[in-house]
Amino acid sequence: MPSEPLVLLFRADNPLQAHDLRISLETEGVPAQVSGDAAGGLPIGAPTAARVWVRKEDEPQAREVLAAWEAAGRQREDDPPVRPGWKCPACGEEADAGFEVCWNCERPRDGSPEGPLP
Repeated sequence: MPSEPLVLLFRADNPLQAHDLRISLETEGVPAQVSGDAAGGLPIGAPTAARVWVRKEDEPQAREVLAAWEAAGRQREDDPPVRPGWKCPACGEEADAGFEVCWNCERPRDGSPEGPLP
């Protein structure tokens, strides 16, 4: 695939999403490659986002696979449900879903009075 003309099929939110689509494409017989999946500490955004590329000649079939993949919600049944972000009950700071402790006051997500972690 390296010397053939490639077209950008999809700009992903993260590398795992890009590789999930790549696997779906390849399962359907469409060769694909991912670029930008190792930002090396750069902030994630449009310039550093992972991208999925396909050969120009495969683009119509790839668009069909992409549509089906998006319709499926980009989430497999075995993926854990996405947890929403939360607001610290002690100080009111917003925290991302992946954190169990407030970054500002170190209060646990459940609001228990336990203080900062050791």
